[in-house]
Amino acid sequence: MRRPLVIIGLLGVPLAIAAALAAAAFWRKPLAEAAIVEYLQRTHGTKVELAIGEIGLDETRIDHIKIGEAAPFEGKDIRILYDLSGRIAAIEAGEVTAHGRVEGGTVTLGDLQPLFAHEGAGESKGDVPLPERVSVEKLHLGLITPLGEVEIGGKALLGHGALALDLTATDTAGQTTGAAKIDVSEAMTAPTMSGEARLRLEPGSALWGFAPGIAPQSGIIEASIQLDHVAASAAAAPAGGKPVRIALRLDQLQNAQLAAPLSGQLSAEISDIKLPLQANNLVFDLSGGLSPATRASGQGDGALAFIDGGLALEMTLAVAASDDAVEFAGWRIKQPKLQVPLRLAFAKGELAVAPTDPATIVHQGISDAAKANSVGSGKFTLQPDGSGFHYIVADGAWRATATTAALDFNVKSTGETVQIQAPSVSLAADGGAAGVNW
Repeated sequence: MRRPLVIIGLLGVPLAIAAALAAAAFWRKPLAEAAIVEYLQRTHGTKVELAIGEIGLDETRIDHIKIGEAAPFEGKDIRILYDLSGRIAAIEAGEVTAHGRVEGGTVTLGDLQPLFAHEGAGESKGDVPLPERVSVEKLHLGLITPLGEVEIGGKALLGHGALALDLTATDTAGQTTGAAKIDVSEAMTAPTMSGEARLRLEPGSALWGFAPGIAPQSGIIEASIQLDHVAASAAAAPAGGKPVRIALRLDQLQNAQLAAPLSGQLSAEISDIKLPLQANNLVFDLSGGLSPATRASGQGDGALAFIDGGLALEMTLAVAASDDAVEFAGWRIKQPKLQVPLRLAFAKGELAVAPTDPATIVHQGISDAAKANSVGSGKFTLQPDGSGFHYIVADGAWRATATTAALDFNVKSTGETVQIQAPSVSLAADGGAAGVNW
């Protein structure tokens, strides 16, 4: 069975070398070095450099090993503990450096890959059982991904089937940084993960390539992920496993589509860690975006998927929003407050928002730019049929429709006051670079 975690493969690299050293405990060091190097080069066709510090009856110390040239694996200060029967008890590496690539959903490990290809990555070796403990005090993994290079560092311990990871990651520009402390139980068979991971995205992060239409020019997103016995593979979470808890903090995000910086917090629970993600108990509290005074909060459910090279989002929410004033198509609405259950969908650079039930808008007056026409304070109810908003990120084009419930309000126009009553009113407007059409 293929290992679900690349780190496990890295921890197991010295096994073949350790077995040979255990069998050669009484050899001279030069003879052992030459035999192991010749075996690896002949079997795997990979250049190998090896310097053995000491060979004893129950312990061998490798000062340095290097496998490959272009994308090499290197280990320093490696201790291999064994008994007289040749059973490997432990492998302790002071420092390990490796290189990898993520391509087409597959992870390869540079010049180390021929060893996996020959042995069968992740296959159980009856003659070389896994040690009780494999540890790496300093791990350096350079990973090339479709979105750029990532440097992973930290330490790892594999013992009695459990894997403990304490890792950091950053891209070459420092615009994407992450840290994780994860414990993996049953790491070699049916791994589940517990712990916490944190991610920080700045405007230049390559991860914004998944959603270029909303990438910010300034501001920061910080995410935290809480794991509690979550399946590490595509299989369903095991019995007793809890949902993954995700929290986002937005700090002064600004892009061309936002009239004001956006800040706030979002949290949700998801049942799995692979796309598409289904988020439950979604809660948010935001400020800014439409204007510095805009406030919005709500709760609901959502789903996140990856479609045609970009992220797609769909949410069902109950939203409460307010602002000091909103200007729309030449009209100014004072102190609007909105209560609306809605469905929001974003995919392929297009945003669609529509109420799923009647929505209420309370305001303190509406007037046109010249203040020649105005509506007194009051309340509108928007019906779900015939109301919605559609926005295209690429060119800023939009279309809005609204169908109201029965209306009864006063309008002042050119000095006259007129009472308007209507069983329903339907409005439509669209806008873009050329202006607004009603």
